[in-house]
Amino acid sequence: MPSEPAATPPPTPLPPALLETHPLPGSALALDGAITFYFNQAMDRASVEGALSGEPALSGSFNWLSDSALVFKPDAPFLPEASLTVNIAATAQSQRGMALLMPVRVDYSTAGYLQVAQTLPADGAAEVDPASAV
Repeated sequence: MPSEPAATPPPTPLPPALLETHPLPGSALALDGAITFYFNQAMDRASVEGALSGEPALSGSFNWLSDSALVFKPDAPFLPEASLTVNIAATAQSQRGMALLMPVRVDYSTAGYLQVAQTLPADGAAEVDPASAV
């Protein structure tokens, strides 16, 4: 009589993790820019929203694109030429109840003031046609 194959146990679920953000960490963030967080699995929305904080303090709204993608939109524009750190505490959990293994920190700098990069014609230029396009 042939023996039955041994049943393989179901795979152990992976802990939740932040896979990516948009914009990427270290990028210049628009002053009114939203930040999108992409997780590797469906997340418990309330625990993620409660775990999100920032330096300086963040105030804004959350919009879930799916159970694993969250958009944070600030209530007011960020200050120009400033540093912004977004933290997600290890209390953020997946829908299976598993917490992040460690807190997540994402750093940005905000866009600066608009500056004149070049003037045409250059200051002091000679023999410039006054009828040329500006």
